[in-house]
Amino acid sequence: RFDFIEPPDLESVDYAINLLTKLDALDNYGSITEIGEFMVELSIDPRLARMIIEATDPRNNCLNEICILAAFLDGKNVFVRPSDPLLVKNVDKIHAQFRTNKESDFLTYLNIWQSYAQSGYSDRWAKANYLNEKVLEEAYMVREELLDVLSTKGFDIDSRTKPRMNTEAIGRVLAVG
Repeated sequence: RFDFIEPPDLESVDYAINLLTKLDALDNYGSITEIGEFMVELSIDPRLARMIIEATDPRNNCLNEICILAAFLDGKNVFVRPSDPLLVKNVDKIHAQFRTNKESDFLTYLNIWQSYAQSGYSDRWAKANYLNEKVLEEAYMVREELLDVLSTKGFDIDSRTKPRMNTEAIGRVLAVG
């Protein structure tokens, strides 16, 4: 039991318990599971943590990609919109180069990551492409932290690995979270 300065309302607690149970972080008795313990170590939103854990299954073969996506989804909007209406059309064209699949924002994030990595994680590249360099830097740091935790669990990913666009596996894993 923990004495809160201001305890959360019961509805929020029920929602959290139900969510964690659905994600297999808690068993039917409310005790933390092995998956739940792994999620705690990842120190990221529970849904994102669960996706990462699902991606560790070698049959999915998309752990690198899910770590990239989790790093983006844990942060803010990466796209920068200029206030000058004359620039908007040009910026839309620049952003369109990353949107190779109109059905998936997730593939857009992977395309951005791939180009960002190829640029050497350059702030100059981010600014030239009207992408928020702070968001990209934060995503880089979150991904590195995730890779560190995964490494301690025996999952080694070369941080320079180019993402594969295995949409079926990525979709399966994203659905878990």
